[in-house]
Amino acid sequence: MIGIFFDPIRYPEEASALSAFADDPQPCVFGIDLSAPAQGLAALIAARREGKTTAILPLLAEPYEATLSTILQTIAGTESHEDRAAQLAALSSGQLLVNGKQPHELAGYAQAHLDAAALALRLADVVLVQAFGERDRWMRALGRPLRRYAVLPPVPARGDGLRLDETAVTIYAPSTPRAALAIYESLLAARRIETAVVAAENAADALQTRVVIAPEWRWLRARSLAGRGYHVVAPNAMRVDECDERIFGYAPPDLRGMLGAVDAALTASGGRERVTTDPQALAAALARDAATIAEGPAVSIVIRTFDRPELLRRAIESVARQTYRNVEIVVVNNGGNDVSDVVAAAAGGRPFRYECLAECKHISAASNAGARAATGAYVGYLDDDDLLYADHCARAVAAIERTQADVVFTTCLAEYAQMHGDEKRVIGYQIYLDRDFHPDDIFVANLSPIHTIVHRRDLFDRFGYFDEELPVTDDWELWLRASVRGARFVRVDRVTCEYSWRYDPLRGNMTIEHQWDFVRAYRTIAERYAGSVSGRTSILTAQANMLADQERRAQDAADPSKRAGVVIGAMSNAVVPVAPAPENAGSRT
Repeated sequence: MIGIFFDPIRYPEEASALSAFADDPQPCVFGIDLSAPAQGLAALIAARREGKTTAILPLLAEPYEATLSTILQTIAGTESHEDRAAQLAALSSGQLLVNGKQPHELAGYAQAHLDAAALALRLADVVLVQAFGERDRWMRALGRPLRRYAVLPPVPARGDGLRLDETAVTIYAPSTPRAALAIYESLLAARRIETAVVAAENAADALQTRVVIAPEWRWLRARSLAGRGYHVVAPNAMRVDECDERIFGYAPPDLRGMLGAVDAALTASGGRERVTTDPQALAAALARDAATIAEGPAVSIVIRTFDRPELLRRAIESVARQTYRNVEIVVVNNGGNDVSDVVAAAAGGRPFRYECLAECKHISAASNAGARAATGAYVGYLDDDDLLYADHCARAVAAIERTQADVVFTTCLAEYAQMHGDEKRVIGYQIYLDRDFHPDDIFVANLSPIHTIVHRRDLFDRFGYFDEELPVTDDWELWLRASVRGARFVRVDRVTCEYSWRYDPLRGNMTIEHQWDFVRAYRTIAERYAGSVSGRTSILTAQANMLADQERRAQDAADPSKRAGVVIGAMSNAVVPVAPAPENAGSRT
């Protein structure tokens, strides 16, 4: 299944390449324009909730290209040939300044686009790249390695059925007005090279020369043209020439270097694809990236709930949809109204246990009740307003079995929503607490939301249960206790669950309402483990800063005039606005 959430007229090669997946229900392949990502991201989130393997082709125009295009048009409009030559030489050598700055310093991605990229690239199972350098581009945008990627096949090769001119050159930029290509025409004319132009005004014209200059930063276009037998001269910002011997790259600002690439293309006798990627091979690679383990030791998922039956139903159903078969559902009613009928109906045939506390206690007491009732070799957790994706248990168990770790944790997606009674308005999403495990860091802050965690059942025998004296952050204290005493933690670098942050002006929010509880709990835990960090200035300073931030939030939360700021501050600036996708959103096959 494919989902096209970009303009196929603007990106025709990308749309054609994705069509290779149209007949395959798995994986779900989405092309998303990150400058307008709302519908595409909503569809991606929906597919992950359904447990489908997902791949994305992220599209985002490079700001530097637009900056260079403007500069080149200005140079092309310079009347003096000498001045044009001097300006091009300065541009090529990096000496041309615009308002005192290098051209690349004038170009930058919008932060909202980078936030959308971070969300999409971390959420998808596989990122499709058009050239090797594009992988590096996304690594820079994420600030971390991009480990799950595959090279997207170009548009299937075909011959144009024409006798191609071996001496002339075509400037092929069907999305660009011809006026913006004047500098390329003038440079080729100075070299006495006969030139044709296919621009926005005549985009449908056939190519009739062997050598084609493709100045738009469209890496799949360059690869697709090369696959059809053309020798392609293209800006090499994304190392596209490493994909095919018939692509002759040049550094984007260096138009003198472009002329050298034209000479190389004119004199080359042939070539072939360096990277062989056909749709079948790519589909197989994506299928291998899906969670495959389905059998193994039992996993008990402890769900804590209190008087939210509809949310509880949704949470239980997410556990019932696990692809891993040996899952036990343990629901702990923390002193609320009886929901045994909801549990039985939502469990979907999975074995379940229902524990009911006589009165509402700290969440730690509910966790311990569930842990003691659980029979699985492994234990995981879920709150009634959160979700597990269908591959959560499979990926967690596979990681524990493979690494023999004591605790594994995955990555999670945070959903931020405004509530008005039962009416919910989704504000947006972000990847939540996206960090690796380091034993020093856990002295400063919690490892990860509790529902990302799956651990061995004997963790309780070795290190004890949750501290029921702590009203909040009891899970942090247990993971810290286990880490200090030698437990091994391993991260599964996949988004396998959702954390729900909801705020209702009338009912409030637990995190906001209990800010002073967080302050007191933090002090207690820091003091309890002070001996383990004695003399370690960096950790002690980080703890002091964290505690000061929590105290400031608690004071603001108690002040009606500042409360709204606390609510907004609880949502990171990196939240990406995403509304639920309407029916038939985007072009989907």
